[in-house]
Amino acid sequence: MKIMLCEVSKNDAFAEPICAHPDMNLLHLGDSQWLVTESAFSGIGNKCSNLELEIRGREESEKILNYPNDVFFNCAIMGNHIIMNKKYSDSRIVSYAEKHNLTLIDVKQGYCKCAICIVDENSLITEDEGIYRAIKKQSDLDILLLKKHEIKLNGYEYGFIGGASGKLDQNILAFTGMIELHTEYQEIKTFCERKGISILSLSNEALYDYGSLLPISENTG
Repeated sequence: MKIMLCEVSKNDAFAEPICAHPDMNLLHLGDSQWLVTESAFSGIGNKCSNLELEIRGREESEKILNYPNDVFFNCAIMGNHIIMNKKYSDSRIVSYAEKHNLTLIDVKQGYCKCAICIVDENSLITEDEGIYRAIKKQSDLDILLLKKHEIKLNGYEYGFIGGASGKLDQNILAFTGMIELHTEYQEIKTFCERKGISILSLSNEALYDYGSLLPISENTG
């Protein structure tokens, strides 16, 4: 399996610790279609010429955007579902969901993708109780709710499990640190194994929220 890393350039519109986070700057709608900020486009546009990159525009780089005005792309699309804070998400995402008959799950958490670790099209892991309750009420998706916030993120009290993970292949879920150090590692491992998903630690360090690993190749899941 050959993997090419495309780093996201810093976006001065976002707070320093999260300014280059992929889940703040990009959203994969489906196939080769992505929504991106200008900063993200400058970082990956040349490397990934096969993608359909639709730029948001300059408005996000003209001033510092504070929460919740910085979460316009922070949505989780999995299978036939899209999980998002509808009020603050980019209007094109809602239009895409309606056009493709996706089930829209509206949650209060703005950092939605940050807080969701996608296991497969019907399964996810989160530490956010609000997301857990909303999904349980609005869908039949399978969710593992973690009890503690153990992900590190400089400048914040904690990061999120979604921001510290991503799929490397259909059946491989990677974590940006050593998942075995997590207090609820066994629960995470068992949940993933039930779905036929192997988990992989990318370092021996503590888990850190880098803003999600967003797979580009169409065969990555």
